[in-house]
Formats: sequence, structure tokens, C-alpha cells
Amino acid sequence: MRTFDRTCKHVCGAAALLLSVLASGAAFADGMPDGSPYYEPPLPTAPVLLNWSGFYIGGQIGGAWGSVDWTQENANYFNTAGATVVGRDTSFDTGGFVGGIIGGANIQSDRWVFGIELAFDGTSMSKSRASNLFPAIDTFKTELNWLTTITGRVGYTWNNWLVFARGGWAGGEIKETLTDSTAGVVASDESFVDGWIVGGGFDVMAWPNIVVGLTYDYIDLNHGTQVVSCPNCGTGGGGGGTPLLDSQTKISTIMARASYFIPIDDY
Repeated sequence: MRTFDRTCKHVCGAAALLLSVLASGAAFADGMPDGSPYYEPPLPTAPVLLNWSGFYIGGQIGGAWGSVDWTQENANYFNTAGATVVGRDTSFDTGGFVGGIIGGANIQSDRWVFGIELAFDGTSMSKSRASNLFPAIDTFKTELNWLTTITGRVGYTWNNWLVFARGGWAGGEIKETLTDSTAGVVASDESFVDGWIVGGGFDVMAWPNIVVGLTYDYIDLNHGTQVVSCPNCGTGGGGGGTPLLDSQTKISTIMARASYFIPIDDY
């Protein structure tokens, strides 16, 4: 009997020790309360900081809208609005599709990203209107054939997002045509026009090496005063003389973009 009692005590002690160990394991599995000698706080999760340093090339497409302002500097066949012969002016809205290719480079410092981007876009922007003077025999037309920009960018990144602002130089080929339907006189000019661009947008590193985004830009192209080619001006009735035309084209664009990104060594 004494041996049985001793055996019982040993078995019960072992069982109690086993239950204690199991309870401790369960407590570790569930997480010990703060202040416990066994408590270890969870490690903080480090924010994701992708590498935006590198080169990219891709395309963009979207829409454009804006206005065209004309001012004639002399008397001729073409009757635009205005009370005086010299300084007649007209203004009308324009719009269309725009799209083309983009390419650029970034350099990253911590969360700040600096870069330069080049773009070349074709456009469908073409608008004409009749003179608002009676009789409305004259038609004025402006076409923006293509557009190119060089912009500097500065952005801020978190996770896989990059938000940026940009600005720089813009230029494009603009064709202007004045038509007098009565006299059969046509004056036109097609030339490269300088200007500036300012805007911004965001990019998302959607997949490794694939970046998609959206941009908004405002572009101002000032043609200045130019002599418009008019072989028949100065002949026939009505006004005369080769037209001098001062014009300005101001447009806004919204474009979706996608590019292939080639990273350089980690910054």
C-alpha cells in the first residue's frame, strides 16, 4: 500500500507538471499579456519603399480641349469681330483626341523622386468658325497637328504609388487658315510654335517593370505675330494687303499612360 501511494504521488506530480507545460505553451501560442515576463511585442512593419530610379518608355492617350484666340493686325479681306479695322479679333473653342509616346528617367532620394520626361503626341484638334460680322462670308480655322514637350518632374512616393508635379517647354505645329468665300481668297500659315506646359499626375507600379498612370496638363502656345501667306491678297475688291495674324492656343489635356520601367542600381 505504501508503494502504491508513492507511485500515485509520482504520477500525479508528473501529470501536474505536464499540464503546467501544456498551459504555458497555449499561453505563448495565444500571446502573453503585456507585462508578462514572457511577453515580446510584435515587430513594427516597415513601410514598402520601391525603387523608382531608372528609365522608362511607353505611350499615352487621352483628350484635349481649349481655346484659340486670333488678332488681326491690319486691314484685309477677312472680317473678324471688332469695331475698328485694325486689331480685329476672334476666339473659339477647340478639342480632340491626343496620344503618342513618352520616355524619361528618374532618380530617387528617400521618398522623393526627381526626373525628366520627353513626349511626342499627334492630335486631332481642328476647329473652324464663321465670322460673327454680317455678312458671315469669312471662315477661320486652326489645326494642331502634333505636340511635343520636355518636362522636369518632382514627386513623392509611398508603397507602389508616385504622385508628381511637372512643368517645362512645349511646342507644336499649328496650321491657321482664313477663307473669304466671296472673293475666293485663302490665306494660311503652317509653322512650329513654342510655348510652356505645367501639370501633374500619378504613376502606379502595377506589376514588376510595368507602370500605369494618369496626367493632367495645361499648355500655352503663343504664335506671336506672323505674316500669313496669301498669294491673292492685294488683288480684287474689298480690303487688301497680306494679313498679319497674332494667335494663341491654350489647351488642357487628360491622358492615361503605361510604360515599361528599367530600374538602375538601388539608391
